[in-house]
Amino acid sequence: HTPRQMVRDVHQQLARLLQHECAPLSLAQRCSAVAAPLPLFTTLLNYRQKQGERTAAARAQAEKDWVGMQVQTNEERTNFPLGVSVDDHGDDFAITLQSAPRVDPDRVLAYLATAVAGLVEGLQLGSEQAVATIDILPAPERDRLLGELSHAKACQAVAAPLADLIHARIEAQAQAQPEALAACFGTDRLSYRELNQRANHLAHRLMALGVGPDQRVAIALERGLELVIAALAVWKAGGAFVPLDPSNPAERLVHMLTDAEPVVMLTQPGVLARLPSTAVPTLCIDAREPLPSDAPVGNPVVAGLAPQHLAYVIYTSGSTGLPKGVLNHHAGLCNLASAQISAFGVSADSRVLQFASFSFDASVSELVMALCSGACLVLASSDDLRPGEPLLQTLRAQAISHVTLPAAVVGLWSDPSLLPPMTLVVAGDTCPPDLARHWAVRHRFFNAYGPTEATVCATVFRCSDAHEGALPIGRPIDQVQVYIVDAAMRPVPEGVVGELCIGGAGVARGYWRRDELSASKFVPDGFGATPGARLYMTGDLGRWMPDGNIEFVGRRDHQVKVRGFRIELGEIETRLRAIEGVQDVAVIAREDRPGDKRIVAYLVPQAHTVLSTADLRAVLADTLPDYMLPSAYVTLEALPLTRNGKLDRKALPLPFAQVLDAGFVAPRDAMEQAIAERFAAVLQLPQVGVHDSFFELGGNSLLVVQLHSQIGQLFPGRLALADFFNHTTVARLAAAIRSEDPGAATAQGQGRAQLRRSRAASQQDRARRGRVAQQ
Repeated sequence: HTPRQMVRDVHQQLARLLQHECAPLSLAQRCSAVAAPLPLFTTLLNYRQKQGERTAAARAQAEKDWVGMQVQTNEERTNFPLGVSVDDHGDDFAITLQSAPRVDPDRVLAYLATAVAGLVEGLQLGSEQAVATIDILPAPERDRLLGELSHAKACQAVAAPLADLIHARIEAQAQAQPEALAACFGTDRLSYRELNQRANHLAHRLMALGVGPDQRVAIALERGLELVIAALAVWKAGGAFVPLDPSNPAERLVHMLTDAEPVVMLTQPGVLARLPSTAVPTLCIDAREPLPSDAPVGNPVVAGLAPQHLAYVIYTSGSTGLPKGVLNHHAGLCNLASAQISAFGVSADSRVLQFASFSFDASVSELVMALCSGACLVLASSDDLRPGEPLLQTLRAQAISHVTLPAAVVGLWSDPSLLPPMTLVVAGDTCPPDLARHWAVRHRFFNAYGPTEATVCATVFRCSDAHEGALPIGRPIDQVQVYIVDAAMRPVPEGVVGELCIGGAGVARGYWRRDELSASKFVPDGFGATPGARLYMTGDLGRWMPDGNIEFVGRRDHQVKVRGFRIELGEIETRLRAIEGVQDVAVIAREDRPGDKRIVAYLVPQAHTVLSTADLRAVLADTLPDYMLPSAYVTLEALPLTRNGKLDRKALPLPFAQVLDAGFVAPRDAMEQAIAERFAAVLQLPQVGVHDSFFELGGNSLLVVQLHSQIGQLFPGRLALADFFNHTTVARLAAAIRSEDPGAATAQGQGRAQLRRSRAASQQDRARRGRVAQQ
C-alpha cells in the first residue's frame, strides 16, 4: 500500500472499531484468544488530537527538535514495553516515544527516533512508494548488520591455501603421516596409508563401473571401517555418496534408491539380505579382506572434477510426505572441515567420536573434521553408543577428545566430572542454558547450528560457565554469511526477530529433482558482491543480540528438531491422512516437560470408526523411520480452530486421551504393577498394559535410560540397560527380573496395595474401552 492507501484503510478500520469503543478491556480479553494473565497487548499507540494552534515559536522549536531527533527522559511511568504518542496540532504534529526501563530505553528509543525520522522522510519523498518498501534502517546500522555481524573473521586454521577437493586433503594427511592411526572400530585399525590404499582400490573399481563427477553411489553399511573406506572411495572416484540407513522402512529406502538413481550400491552381505529388492547393481565390501596383490593403490585422477561437483546427497524429511535429497558439494565440505578444525581445536593428537548415524549429515562433519586434521576417527557399535552409561563408558575407554551430541544426550549425565576434560559440541536442537553453564565449568563446550542445506554447520558459540540469559547459536563460521531479514528480504535491526538466511561457501546446490522448491528456498544473494551467489532461506527465526551473537527463536513453519533429528511434521500428517478411517489430523511437537520434546498425533476418525493405536503405529512404521513415529495418538471429535478457521495448536489437549486397544491387559501382580507405574511415569501416560511395548508407546533411547534408572532403584543390579532393548514390555521385564531373583516380586512390600491399584486400573480401563467402542 502507498501511504495514501494505508491512511484510507486505517481510517476505515477505525470507523468500524469505534462502534465498540466502550467495551471494557476485561471483556476484550475474554473474547480474545489471549488467556489471562498474559497482557492483551504490549505496544500502545496513543493518538491525541490537540485543539487550537500552537504559536510560531512552539512550531519552530518542534521543527528544530525533529531535525535533531533528540530523545529526552520522560518521568511518566509506563507498564508497556513500548508506547508511541502522537499529538496532532492540525498544522503539524509531535511524536513521543516511551519505553519501560527493562528494555534499555536510551538505546531503544534513540534507535526508534532515527527510524521514525527515516520513515517520515521516506513518506515525504515517496508519496507513491509502498510503505512496506521504505527502508527505515539507519545507514550505519545497515552497514554493521551486513558487514561486521553477518561475516565471520578470517579462519586461522592454516597458513597456506588448502586443496578444494575433500579427498585431496585426506590424501595429503596420508602422505604426511602414513603410519598414523586414521580410524578404529573395536580391535580393527586403519592407518592413513592403509585407509588411502583401500579407498584407492575401491575407487578404481567404482570408476570402472561408470562412477564419475556428479554420479551417485548408494552406501548401505553397518557401522564400521567400511563406512569410512566407502565414503573416501566415492570421493576419489569423483562421485557423490547417498547414505542409506538399513533400519529404515523398505518403502522409504526404495524411494531414495529410485529417486537418486545411483550407479551402484556399496553394501555388505548381511545388510543386502535385509534391503528391499532393487535393480541397482551392488558391490559388497569388507575392510578385513586383504587387498589383492595386483590391486591399484595409487591415487586416481578424475578429469574435470571441480569444487562445485557433488560430494554427497543427504535425504531429509519432506513436507509433501516424501524425503528430499540435498545436493552438497566439495567446496562447502572443505570449508566446513577448515572452520571446525579451527573452532574446535582439532589436531593430529585428537580422537573424534563418530556418533551420528551415517544417514545424517552430522556424520560427514565428524568424518572430515577428523581425517582432514590427521586425527583418529573412532567408530563404535550401536550398543556402545546408546545414551547414558554405555556412551559414557565409550567416551572414557576410547579417550575421546572431541564429540558432537544432541543436548538431550548430554543432559542424561548429571556430573561433568564423569568425563575427562574434552571438547563437547551440542547441535541439532535447542540447548538449555543451565546445561551449557554446568558442563562449561570442566569442558570446552560449544553450541553449533546449521541446516543440511548449508553443509552441516553455519554458526558456533563457545559457552562459558558465567554466561547469563538465553544461549546463543553464535556467529558465522569462516566463509559463511548469516543475515536476519524480514518478509521483504531487508535486514532487521538488532533485537528484532527475522528469518535466518545463509550465504557463502556452504550453500548447497539445491534439492535433487525439485527445481520449484529449490528456486523458493535458494534465492539470489542481494547482499554480497559475488556474481551468481545464492542465499538459503532456512525458515528458522532468530535475532541479533547486543554482543553480536545470534539467538535462535524458533521456526516460521512446522519443521521441528526432536533429539537432534530434523522432522517435517507435514510428512507425518500426510502419511496419517492416507490411512483408512482418518478424517482429519494434526501433528505437533510438545515439550510438556523441559528437555523432553515428543511428537504427538491428534486424529479425528470418520463416523462410526474406532482407530487402533497399534494399527496406526504399524502403518506408519512401514513408511517412516523410528525417530519420526509419534509417541502418542489422541482422538478428538474435531480439531480446535481459531476464530479465523485455522488450527489452534495451543488448544490441543495434553496427550492423555490415548486410544486404548481391546487387547489391553492390566498388571496382574505387584511386580508388574510397579514396573507398569514406572513405564507410565517415564512415558507420561495414565496407565500401561503388561503387553504394551515401551518403544511403541513412544519410548526412545533417551527415555529408556530414565526407565532403567527408575526400575534399577526397585530392583538394584538385576538388569543391564541392554536388557531394556530386548525386553520391551512390562511382562517380559518382570519375567527377566524373576529369572534373576525368584523372590524379587515381593521385595517391594507393596503387594496388596499394588494389586488393589491394578484391579482399579483394570476396571477403569474396561469402562474407558466401553466408551470408546460406543463412539
